[in-house]
Amino acid sequence: MDNASKAIIMAGGILIAVAVIGVALYMFSNARELANASDEILEQSQIESFNRFYYAYAPLMGTTYTITGLDACNIYNRALNNNVGKEEGDYQYITVYSNTTNPFSDSKNFLNSYKVVINSNSIGLVDEIIISE
Repeated sequence: MDNASKAIIMAGGILIAVAVIGVALYMFSNARELANASDEILEQSQIESFNRFYYAYAPLMGTTYTITGLDACNIYNRALNNNVGKEEGDYQYITVYSNTTNPFSDSKNFLNSYKVVINSNSIGLVDEIIISE
């Protein structure tokens, strides 16, 4: 009878150990899901922060807006500055199309009206700007 009681105690200990390991794995899995969710929230926040400047001039992606030459210059220069040190395919690379090589080299163009279309990629990040007269 002494051996049977020891066997029951050992089986109970193993059951408790398995339960503790199961709870630990469950907690680890939930912690990983929380970390993944926070990473997604952070990435979305970074995208919104990056796009905020461009949304001020063109709130709807793919829609043509009429803006002043000074605003077009600001968009043009911001996009070029965002591209410094980046290559195509990088996270914040923007392609800028304009009907002239540098439409804002002459300050008298600041008074002209320009059309701007801002497009985003599949994750919602601004990746293309088209400026035309």
